[in-house]
Amino acid sequence: MASKSSLPAYNIRPSQYIFGVQSLPLLFSGVYTLLSPVGAANLPNSPLQGVGAGTIQAMSLSSLSLGTFYAIASYQNNIPMMVVSVAGRFLATCVFHRAGTVWQDVAPFEAYNSFKMRSSVVFCGLATLARTGSAAYTLIDSYPTGLDFFNKFTFYTAADPTNGYVTYVDKSTAQSGGLIAAESDGSTYIGVDKTNVASGSGRNSVRLTSTSSYTHGLFILDLAHMPGSICGTWPAFWTVGSDWPNNGEIDIIEGVNLQTNDAMTLHTSDGCTINNSGFTGSLSTSNCYVNAAGQSSNAGCGINSASSSSYGSGFNSAGGGVYAMEWTSSYIRTFFFPRGSVPSDITSGNPNPSGWGTPAALFEGNCNIDSHFGAQQIVFDITFCGDWAGSVWSSSGCAGKASTCNAFVQNNPTAFDETYWRINSLKVYKSS
Repeated sequence: MASKSSLPAYNIRPSQYIFGVQSLPLLFSGVYTLLSPVGAANLPNSPLQGVGAGTIQAMSLSSLSLGTFYAIASYQNNIPMMVVSVAGRFLATCVFHRAGTVWQDVAPFEAYNSFKMRSSVVFCGLATLARTGSAAYTLIDSYPTGLDFFNKFTFYTAADPTNGYVTYVDKSTAQSGGLIAAESDGSTYIGVDKTNVASGSGRNSVRLTSTSSYTHGLFILDLAHMPGSICGTWPAFWTVGSDWPNNGEIDIIEGVNLQTNDAMTLHTSDGCTINNSGFTGSLSTSNCYVNAAGQSSNAGCGINSASSSSYGSGFNSAGGGVYAMEWTSSYIRTFFFPRGSVPSDITSGNPNPSGWGTPAALFEGNCNIDSHFGAQQIVFDITFCGDWAGSVWSSSGCAGKASTCNAFVQNNPTAFDETYWRINSLKVYKSS
């Protein structure tokens, strides 16, 4: 293969045979979306098969998982006239496949590879191939560590909207009470009161909301520690729009009580559901609407991580790790990397999600992402009991500790020694 040095580096490998002639299908390492092709091949009436996770809509692949290979076959009189293996997402391509000529990519990047084929089929898309991901992220926000971290957040002090047994305190109270601090290694500490018997509305804690908001992007959080799997706790790292649920909510890290696996969830207005494919986790609910019939109130669409080191005490025992949430117009997905498995492109500051394999969670399907998600602010919080942790108190292995969740949280301050976030870094990237 010959390619121009100014072009992105793609991998092109032989993998299909047509009439005994080896073809070189384009195997892109980028992130693309394939729109419905048009032309003489009449693809909507032709077999189209996907191998792996994804969704076929109008006989076009519109939701491919990166790293998963797909075969697109166009048949004429039951004879395969064209077979293409692709990995990633295509935003329209136009491929000509004619007898005596060549089958070539006619994208703006120019045809840097072509080969002889033996067919009279014309298979033409929208004649534009555009990269929408893959090593195309630029850092736009790097949150400082230590106490400076809190300069980019506001401290929420109103009543907990999830009815938790918690008192959210202001910055001054949090700092004087040891709920926020700069660690000796430069990391940022966010915790709860672990000294006093609680009173009033509940145990003192912190809820932070970023002063900046973001529309689309790659959000990467490196954590040395998260709140442990402890009865009564309900920590979360998430993003939310200003008009909930119409502007959406993205829960990246969340769990309650003795939970061991992260729960990743979207909360939206009506009209957003997701597929059960393209991720390593397990689907718990598929309708993202907060009032969806047949689901618990505000359940949203949820995917539980397959990794017991993705949350709480298991995460901490493994030395922490990195979470990355990628939000585009086409999908939202979350990756989790234990400490020893963080991709080098993340640590080098050049993240390339196309090389990270299958995500822990992929949210796409019958959902217009841009109509359900507006600008998002980043939130860290630790609440107690409330609508989730409190409602499952008796069924989550905690009932033997106290008659109610509130009673346990109120009277056992030392139980929460491990209830804290320790943040190494938080960075936000935008697609360039």
